[in-house]
Amino acid sequence: MPYDFVDEAFNSGMEEPAVLKATGKTIQVIFDNEVAVEQGQYFEIEAGRSVALCRTDDVSALKNEETITIRNKDYKIKAKKPDGTGFTTLILAVY
Repeated sequence: MPYDFVDEAFNSGMEEPAVLKATGKTIQVIFDNEVAVEQGQYFEIEAGRSVALCRTDDVSALKNEETITIRNKDYKIKAKKPDGTGFTTLILAVY
């Protein structure tokens, strides 16, 4: 990995396990399941996005539309965004 702080990030207490369905491999991710609720006059609008920050080495072979399980919920990988420092952000959609 290019930078030592990648290992530190995944030993910070913020990490949690995720299972790659294609291989059955368990990796550590930092999961963000952000949901925003906007209250309208007659209804609520809920929007959200789920992302997982991973070690690039752990997910370099993954392809879009593969499945990852986090917190016992399956997500499809919609995009991989490596940042060049050893981290990759996975953009996820509920499966």
